[in-house]
Amino acid sequence: MPLILRNEPKVKFKEIADIFIVSFSRPSSAEGIIRPDSTEASIKTSVKTSVKILELLTRYPEMTLAQVAVEIRRSKRAVEMASSKLVKEGRLRHVGPQKGGHWEVLK
Repeated sequence: MPLILRNEPKVKFKEIADIFIVSFSRPSSAEGIIRPDSTEASIKTSVKTSVKILELLTRYPEMTLAQVAVEIRRSKRAVEMASSKLVKEGRLRHVGPQKGGHWEVLK
């Protein structure tokens, strides 16, 4: 909940019996949407994603890729693809079993 409240200030919570309903405001179609050239945007996004992944896993090596995706506000699939690329480049490696292992950021 703290992550939601920090990143989505216009979120509304409503409690009905033993459940919560969470409402998010969607920006209007023209509000806040910038559509740069898709190739250029893709390159910039992947670089930013890779850098964010490395920074986060340097501080918190026990994080899962799903947790990283939530924290950097990317899809789980995007984080999986970026981390796979980082592993192939020799900049990141996973140590130990899938459950309970940790990440090492390599220089």
